[in-house]
Amino acid sequence: MAVYQFSALSDGQAISFDPDADVLNFDQAAISAASLRAAIEGSNLRFTVASATGAGKDVLLLNVAPTQLALST
Repeated sequence: MAVYQFSALSDGQAISFDPDADVLNFDQAAISAASLRAAIEGSNLRFTVASATGAGKDVLLLNVAPTQLALST
C-alpha cells in the first residue's frame, strides 16, 4: 500500500496506482473536490486542479478507471 501526497507529486507525474490498496491524499486545504477535474485518457485517469492554488497541476494514475475509485473523500 502506498500513500501519495498530492503536494509532493510533480506536475504531470504519472504513477502506478492500485485503487484497491493505494491512497491519493489531496493534502492542500485550498484544493477542494469542486476544484478538481478528472479525465479519462485511454486506460488512465488524469486529475487536474482546475481552480484554487496550484491550478493547472495534474497527475496521471496509470491503469485506473473512474469506477475503481471510492466515492467518498
